[in-house]
Amino acid sequence: MTESDSPSKNACVTSHLYRPNVAMLVYHNATKLLWLGERGGQSDHWQFPQGGVDTGSSLEENVIRELVEELGASAHCYGAPKKLSATHKYDFAKPRNYGSERFRGQTQTYWVVPFLGTDANIDLLAHSSTSAANNLQPDTLGLSDLQQDIHLPEFQSWRWASPNDVRRLAPQHRLIGYGPALLEFEALMANGSLEIVK
Repeated sequence: MTESDSPSKNACVTSHLYRPNVAMLVYHNATKLLWLGERGGQSDHWQFPQGGVDTGSSLEENVIRELVEELGASAHCYGAPKKLSATHKYDFAKPRNYGSERFRGQTQTYWVVPFLGTDANIDLLAHSSTSAANNLQPDTLGLSDLQQDIHLPEFQSWRWASPNDVRRLAPQHRLIGYGPALLEFEALMANGSLEIVK
């Protein structure tokens, strides 16, 4: 173990931190169905797009940045993000390093975002560097290591889904956080409060 690999005193302290994270309920502007992605390398693991917060940008800017990176559609394909009341705090199975800091888990806020583009605008490979993956042996590294180091696509496929489809398809541990957010989305949809862009 090299000096840089060994846990430092500071790493022990920062492992108690929770990383800020945004999770997005992207809905089709016309159908109100939600965008759901099948996680790369994990068949039948369906989830909403999400990502860590860059503290140098606003939360709204982080939301759009993550959507551009993960869905591949450019920023003009999304309407204004709206923050929900739902939040979720959870621990990782083991602490993870992001940049120079070590985190024990994440605190998520949930956002509803209208999708204004077409299905053709979505390109899951737009911001990946999959060619680099051909020179690595995936069985020697964890999936998260590969995704972080060579920018593998976050999702391998996607679909439009109703809230009940999400409840049926998403893993149980994700539904703990998704549940309250889905209820808020359904309430907004029922009372006509979702943004409709003509």
